[in-house]
Amino acid sequence: MSILRYYCCAGGFSFSSTSCFKKVCLERFEELLFTFFGIELNEQEKAWFAGDGKELRGSIAKGAKRGEVLVDLVSHGDKEVLAQRYYQGQKESEKTCLVELLMETGASHQKITADALHLSPKKQEAFF
Repeated sequence: MSILRYYCCAGGFSFSSTSCFKKVCLERFEELLFTFFGIELNEQEKAWFAGDGKELRGSIAKGAKRGEVLVDLVSHGDKEVLAQRYYQGQKESEKTCLVELLMETGASHQKITADALHLSPKKQEAFF
């Protein structure tokens, strides 16, 4: 088994954490990979989205630890909000809220950037 196939099949790979790929030109590698497999991406498939939650200033009630939180799904390209949702910080979670937004909008199979908070095995199942 080639080392490339090993890293591609072992749950994905990271160029930064894999020493044998540190000197690889990512653009050239991408070109070769897409040409070899005959993959053509349209503009929608090239889109990136950011998911993040922010606690609303002044929403924490006296004696409470959490307040109202707004979770946005934003397009990197045009910086427009694709979807958003509010939740009450003491009762709900940003993690589940973002997964629901991704499912509702159909962006679950797109490229997503999010905080480290969202990196958990159960959470990642929703993206694949």
